Amino acid sequence: PLHLIAFEGQTDPNLVDYFKEHQKGRSHNPLWSHFGAVGEILSYLKENDVTHIVMAGGMQRPAWSEIKFDWKGAQWFAKISMAK
Repeated sequence: PLHLIAFEGQTDPNLVDYFKEHQKGRSHNPLWSHFGAVGEILSYLKENDVTHIVMAGGMQRPAWSEIKFDWKGAQWFAKISMAK
């Protein structure tokens, strides 16, 4: 089965509708998430036994005010920041 993770303010809703229409019975409902929701996304991937990821489409760099870190996202960002 295919899984789609769509990003609020980034992913075209028409693309998500197209995906749902053409994947009937072969995929799960898309997860709508946002930048910084690392824990939510990782949990979704683990719960659905996802082993391979393909990223498709462009994304715009969000403003800092648009990033909504969850706890895992905040930890991940802090770790990356400290590495630099």
